[in-house]
Amino acid sequence: LFAFIPLVGAVVSGALAVVVALVTEGVWTALWALVVVLAVQQIEGHILQPFILGRAVRVHPLAVVLAVATGGLVAGIGGAVVAVPLVAVTNTVVGYLRSYATPGPPGESGGRTGSTALSMNPVPAGAAPAPPAPGPQDAPAERPKENPPPQE
Repeated sequence: LFAFIPLVGAVVSGALAVVVALVTEGVWTALWALVVVLAVQQIEGHILQPFILGRAVRVHPLAVVLAVATGGLVAGIGGAVVAVPLVAVTNTVVGYLRSYATPGPPGESGGRTGSTALSMNPVPAGAAPAPPAPGPQDAPAERPKENPPPQE
C-alpha cells in the first residue's frame, strides 16, 4: 500500500520488506531482499514509469524523467507530483498553437521582421477554403415517374 505514495512510498515499503526479512530470516536473506527491492525500484522508476506516463499523456519518456527531476529539485515532492501534468498541458497547448500557426506572406509582416513571422490564420494566404461537405441538397434530383402506357 505504501507504493501508492509518490516518491517516498516505494522506499518505505522496500525498507519494511528488508527489516521483516532481517528479523525473520537473517542477514543474508535481508541483503537479497534489499538487492531485489532496489532492482525493482530502479527498473520501475527509470524505465516503466516514464514509458507508461509518457504514453498516457503523450509526452516523450525523457521529458517525463526530466520533468519529475526538475519538479523535485524546484518544489520538492509537490513539484515532482505536478510536473508531468504541467508538461502534458504545456505540450498540448504548444501543439494546438503550432497547428494553427502558418508562415505569413513574404511582403505582409504586420510590423514583424524576418522570415519567421507567423500568421494565426489556419488557411494559408491565397488558398481557397475547403468546399462544404456534401449533404442531402447535393443529391441528384429524382426523375418523376412517368405513367406507363395502358396495356390492351
